[in-house]
Amino acid sequence: MNTLKGHITDTDAYKQLSLVKVNVNGITLTSIILNDGAYSPSIGEEVNVLFKETEVTIGLDEDLHVSQQNQISGTIIKLETGKLLSRLSIESKAGEINAIITSNAVSQLSLSIGLKVKALIKTNELMLSN
Repeated sequence: MNTLKGHITDTDAYKQLSLVKVNVNGITLTSIILNDGAYSPSIGEEVNVLFKETEVTIGLDEDLHVSQQNQISGTIIKLETGKLLSRLSIESKAGEINAIITSNAVSQLSLSIGLKVKALIKTNELMLSN
């Protein structure tokens, strides 16, 4: 599980949903949460941003035109390639991010230690905890 620390900078609510923006070391991440009454995010609140390694998509560090708003640039610092799956660690301004992707994807993208990449995470995959 990836865990990054940040502060809530903005919230936008509509009915049962809220889009919550969190600043993590100068990088803005967006999470969508259900307004079920159990948690109400507030601006300035310190939160942990959590997401699974398997929910990280890797792209080459180019101008990606995709719908995923959470795009974190970084450099691959570890790469363990297995028969089916590979695990990689990315050093980024937000902190270290771990991802598990297929070994086929590692080969197709020619991923290697030192390569600049983007970690992409869908808004509904970011969980917040305080």
